[in-house]
Amino acid sequence: MSSPPLAERLPRGCGFWGCASVLMAVMAMVIGLGVFVVWVQQDQDVVASAEGIPLGTIPYYTAPDSPARYTFINIGQGPFQRRVDIIVPADPVPGERLPMVVVLHGHSANSELVRLNGGWDIQVAKHRFIALLPNGIGESWNAGNCCRPAMTLGMDDVAFIDSAISDMAKRPEVDPARVFMVGESNGGMMTYRYLCDHADRIVAAASVIGTNVSGCEPSRALPFLHVAGTSDEVVPYGGGSSAPGRVLAGGDFPPARDTISALAAAQGCAAPTSTVDGIVETVTYAPCSDGSRVEFATITGLTHVWPRGEPYDASSEVVSFFGLDR
Repeated sequence: MSSPPLAERLPRGCGFWGCASVLMAVMAMVIGLGVFVVWVQQDQDVVASAEGIPLGTIPYYTAPDSPARYTFINIGQGPFQRRVDIIVPADPVPGERLPMVVVLHGHSANSELVRLNGGWDIQVAKHRFIALLPNGIGESWNAGNCCRPAMTLGMDDVAFIDSAISDMAKRPEVDPARVFMVGESNGGMMTYRYLCDHADRIVAAASVIGTNVSGCEPSRALPFLHVAGTSDEVVPYGGGSSAPGRVLAGGDFPPARDTISALAAAQGCAAPTSTVDGIVETVTYAPCSDGSRVEFATITGLTHVWPRGEPYDASSEVVSFFGLDR
C-alpha cells in the first residue's frame, strides 16, 4: 500500500514550508539567546566614574506622597545601563554626612517596590540616613545559586553593587564609614553573597526572608540580623525546594536555622540565647569574635512577604539593629 501524500501526513493547518519557517525562527531565537548570554557572561566590566568624581545625577525631586527627596544614577555594566535610586531626607543640612543603607529588592521586584514595601522613604525621613536602592537585571540578583535570569547571565552583581557604594562614598553628604546593607528575599541572598567579598565596607547587615544560597562566609565578622517566616512558601524555613525555587534557583535552599548557626560559628559567636514574644522568637548569638552579635528572628506563620506593622515591623527592626534609630 502506498503512503499518503506528504501534505496529508503533516499536522493540519501547517504546510511544509510554514512549519519549517516556524522551526527555523525558533532555532534562530534560541541561538541568538545563547549568543547573548555568552556575550553578557564575557562582558561584565563596570564603567566607573573618574577618580574622586561621582556620577552625575538629575536634581533631587520630591513626590507628593513622600517625606523624602529622590534622584538616581546609571551605572554601565557590559551591555546594560543599570539604575540605582537614591533617597535622602527632605531637609538637607549643609556639611552633614549621613549614614547610608543599601536596600536590595527581591525577585520580580525593583527599587520602587522595595521602597513601598519597606516604607524606606519614611525611615529615611524619620531617622536621617540615605537609602541606596540598586536594580537587578530582570528584577533578579545573581547570589551564587539563585536567581534567574541574573544567575543564568552570570551577572557580576557584587561588582555592580560595590561600584554603586564606591560612587556614593565620593559624595560629601555620605559618611563612607557608616554603610549598612539589607536585602529582601533574593536581595537577602545577595546581601550574604556581597559580604563574602566586601564585608569590610559594611558596618552591619540584614537578610529578610532570604538565605545564604552561595554557602560562602563574610570576609570579616560583623553584626547580622536574619528574619524568616515558618510558613514561607518560596524559601522554605526548613530548607529544601519549592515550586518557585525549582524555576529560579540552581538547587535546594538551606534551612534557615542552619544558615544562621553556620554564620554565627564562622564569626566565633558565643552560644545562643532565646526569647519569645508572642509569635516572634529571637535567637541571639553574642558576643562574637569582634564583640558584635548575630540575631535570628523567626516569625510563626509568616509567609514570603516583608513583615510590616504588628507584631514585627522589619524595617523598624532593621533600622534599630543598625543603631540608626537613636
